[in-house]
Amino acid sequence: MSLKRYIFLLIAFIILTLTAVQLSFVSYVQDQVNQEIQQTSKALSAQIIEFAQESLEQAPMNDETAKKLMANASLNQFYNIRIIQPERKIIKINDYYSLEVDNGKPVIELTPHFDQAIENQDLKMLLNAIDIVQNDDHESFSLIKQTKDSLEQKTFEFQQQNAATNTYFNNLFILTFAMASFGLIAAYFMAKHISEPLKQLKHGFNQLEKGDFNVSLQEQGIAETRKTLAQFNTMTKRLAELDEQSKHYANVQHMSDIGEMTRGLAHALRNPINTIGLSLEQMAQSDLTMQQRERLASAAREKITAMDNTIKSLLTLAADESLSPAKFNLHHVIQDIVLEVAATSRHTVRINGDTKLCFNGHESEVRSIIHSIVTNAIEASSSDATININTEKTGTTTTISVQDNGSGIDAKIQDKLFKPHITTKAEGAGMGLYIAKRLCQLHYQGDISLTANQPNGTIATIILNSINQEDSA
Repeated sequence: MSLKRYIFLLIAFIILTLTAVQLSFVSYVQDQVNQEIQQTSKALSAQIIEFAQESLEQAPMNDETAKKLMANASLNQFYNIRIIQPERKIIKINDYYSLEVDNGKPVIELTPHFDQAIENQDLKMLLNAIDIVQNDDHESFSLIKQTKDSLEQKTFEFQQQNAATNTYFNNLFILTFAMASFGLIAAYFMAKHISEPLKQLKHGFNQLEKGDFNVSLQEQGIAETRKTLAQFNTMTKRLAELDEQSKHYANVQHMSDIGEMTRGLAHALRNPINTIGLSLEQMAQSDLTMQQRERLASAAREKITAMDNTIKSLLTLAADESLSPAKFNLHHVIQDIVLEVAATSRHTVRINGDTKLCFNGHESEVRSIIHSIVTNAIEASSSDATININTEKTGTTTTISVQDNGSGIDAKIQDKLFKPHITTKAEGAGMGLYIAKRLCQLHYQGDISLTANQPNGTIATIILNSINQEDSA
């Protein structure tokens, strides 16, 4: 998953979670408000009905008012009218006289007929049995009256969409969705703004991996990423300078190697030339037999072959690297080398490994490396010894090991074997191992190592890495 997608999903998850929580809270508040309105309306209705009933209680009336009420026929249809006379009080004046007076005024009692009378307590019970429920369309209400034997429902429609409360909550829902959508869009551009410089930085490192040290990135994004990109550009400039210095030092080292090889070549050619000269002088003597002449000629040819191999090794190290590497069968190359050295020796050489083993590189260089190691192994072993050559490939790395049963490595020169002019041979120039190791290191990012082969002998290990077409470009 890319960083851009990860940041966007993270911010989107937070926004959607907050939106869901907010919508749930708004919906909960709306339900609570509607429920409170219903309960308040129901309580208010009960108070209004109770107040209306209390208003129906009549105040005390006089006789004249009572007579007028009793004369009202329409009122008699609904109420039973009864006039309650006040108690009379006797006031004693003296022993002979007393006065009887009314103690208050007459009271008119209006009692509804039985079929129309609803007691106050029954009316309250009826009101409590009625439930007010808002329907799913949010535009109508239902009055539900539940008794022991029946369930009655009546629906009333209202223009709720015009109500201030519903309008407020609808606008709040719309605003929440709009803010969530805006947040998602902002999250996308924020993730893009943060990840774009990092994507550019990744491209820059890919170019560095390919060896392009002149890559420069545009400094953009937040302060931290701009600083990182600026440091990357500074690093590439420094790497370009170091690369130029490395190439310069490599050229200097190469010229130094050429000087060492030139001195080694002069030393390597001097002895064979002297041997060839002595052989020619002896062959000019008239008293030599044909066998003696043939032996001198054979010695001269061996020296000429040694000189040729030395010159080939030098030319191989100084060869033009612009030539494209090619894929070849490494097993066949080793077989050719074994056949070549077997023509002048009686050693037994065994090759162990894949017969179809292939390698990508310069065949002449690889041939020179293996030839030098195999020749040293044969020269260090007795005439009837067996030389084992093992090959193994892991990925792009090929390992070649050459085992002999010679006298081993002299401890005095073990640390100097791969330096020029170091040899234990009477007529050796000490350049074979040096040139072979330089080829491995310079052209194949490999190496050559020598270890003891118990109980006697030496194991020479060659490590070579195939050359890719991009590396050779």
